[in-house]
Formats: sequence, structure tokens, C-alpha cells
Amino acid sequence: MPHLSRSHLLRLPLILASLAIAPAAIAQGMPAGMGDQLAQFSGAMHATATACGSYSEAELAAMKSEQKSAFVAGAVGDAASFERAFAKGEAEGKRRWESLSAPERNSACKDIESQANQLPG
Repeated sequence: MPHLSRSHLLRLPLILASLAIAPAAIAQGMPAGMGDQLAQFSGAMHATATACGSYSEAELAAMKSEQKSAFVAGAVGDAASFERAFAKGEAEGKRRWESLSAPERNSACKDIESQANQLPG
């Protein structure tokens, strides 16, 4: 199965979460629900990495921990909020992957790997 770069898998949720680090930015313009959307996206990416066989459970747990730390440190939300939203995103991601046939999953994983390899870094 394709192996997505750890930096690619982590990059988008962490970049988005880091945009919220400045308290003034949060107070003045972070759209309501954005924090939950970030954590849901992290959960969906976790399901994707699992479906594509890209990482061990230990690697996935470490990435989730890093994402949660960024979420909390950036004042996007608290750890419990992250866990709830992450679980929701992960469940939805799993449901979507399970709805695909094996050839569809394989093709989707290859497409994701190709797109990830086009990202800088």
C-alpha cells in the first residue's frame, strides 16, 4: 500500500491549527465551529492513513497526540472537544472508506499518495 509522508499527513491540520494561535485572531475572526472542523479533518485523515495502510497504530497515535497538542496550544479548543470532533471525523472517514470496494480503495490510496508527493517538503 502507498505510504503517505508523515509531514504531508500532519501538515494541513497543523498549519490550519497554527493559524489560530494568536488570541487576537481567535477573538476577532475564527469562524464558529472551525476548531471542530479541524479536529474532524484530523480524524478523517487518520481514517485515511489507516485505510491506506500508511502507518502503524503507534505512529498514528503519535500524530494524533501532536495534532491535539497543537489544537489545545493554539487555543482552538480543549482536549475533550478535540477528542469528540476527532472521533466524529474518524467515524465518518471509516464509513466512507468501508463503502468502497478493494479496487476503489487501492485506487484512492494511490491518488492520495500521488497528490501528497506533489506537495512541497
